[in-house]
Amino acid sequence: MALLHGPFADPRFRRLLAGQSLSSFGDTALYLALGIPALFAPAAGHLADRVRRRPLLIWSNALTAARWPSWTRPRSPWRSPRWPLSA
Repeated sequence: MALLHGPFADPRFRRLLAGQSLSSFGDTALYLALGIPALFAPAAGHLADRVRRRPLLIWSNALTAARWPSWTRPRSPWRSPRWPLSA
């Protein structure tokens, strides 16, 4: 008797589900790290579905890389540092 039934019995589906789950978790972490409001996420997803993927990926990674130094730059001594956000 198999322990897994339906689509879960197929290792390709399990791999796809694990990849999609990890990707979703990564997107959520990125939205939180960048401070993108959750209400903007559906609009961003709609935009991402309508434009070419390669330029979108290049621009989004370039913008993230441009913002990264501001996360690691120390703030004034009486405020908490930003560097844990980049860890």
